[in-house]
Amino acid sequence: MIQTRPKELLELSVERCCRVLCISRAAYYKPARKFSERELDLVRQTLALKVIFPTCGYRTVAANLGLSFKSARSLMRRHGLQAGRSRPKDRSRVVRIPSDANLMLQAELTLPSRTFAADVTHIRLRSGAAYVASILDVCTRQIVGWAISKSNDTALVSAALSKLLSSRPLLQGWIHHSDRGSNYSSDAYIELVRDWGGISSFSDPGSPTQNAYAESFFSTFKREEAGKEVYTNLQDAENAISAYILLYNSMRLHSSVGWKTPDQYYAEISSH
Repeated sequence: MIQTRPKELLELSVERCCRVLCISRAAYYKPARKFSERELDLVRQTLALKVIFPTCGYRTVAANLGLSFKSARSLMRRHGLQAGRSRPKDRSRVVRIPSDANLMLQAELTLPSRTFAADVTHIRLRSGAAYVASILDVCTRQIVGWAISKSNDTALVSAALSKLLSSRPLLQGWIHHSDRGSNYSSDAYIELVRDWGGISSFSDPGSPTQNAYAESFFSTFKREEAGKEVYTNLQDAENAISAYILLYNSMRLHSSVGWKTPDQYYAEISSH
């Protein structure tokens, strides 16, 4: 039986309607398929089962309805009842890191603006968790870049890196060291480091001690500032952390730099 077009589409040809809807004219003229009462009953039972178990597949349907696997699979395909598939993770942004990518083992650590250690930690807000990314100059122990966000992603660590890039001139071939998190190992972040003349370095998997400089800072940060603090909101946390990092760089003495502050030590060795 030929289908009748809606009144508002009478001025359009069948060919144009089919082209707009991306269907063939044969499909338009094909009579609607009629299903047996048994098949419709199986569809109703399948729908009832999927209300309870939304992701059940044809094997589960077959077991519950007493069908063969093939019959259940065909039934679900005909009526669009296939189990939803989980969306695969986008792994194209993350590069494969060589096993010998840890450049800190041979890096020159006595020059400022040459080697940097980066990491991310979480803090607590009243509304949930947030994340702080930091970049530390290994030579001077200064925090030279940091950022805060509710998402631990490439945008967060890129914001911290942008502060480093705008804070001082960097030596050609400077080293950016971090763990192998997807934020640091993403194509976009590695390319950003490379565009500014840097080289990415990574700790071995499951080896936090290979990023000890950044880990040490966050240990101090948690102990002195964020460990027991629950910030009101992101802005409150940003204000408090900004004030802490200012004090850390300008007033906190470090034995590793001759009991000077990071800012004092940087000024001293940069003048030579």
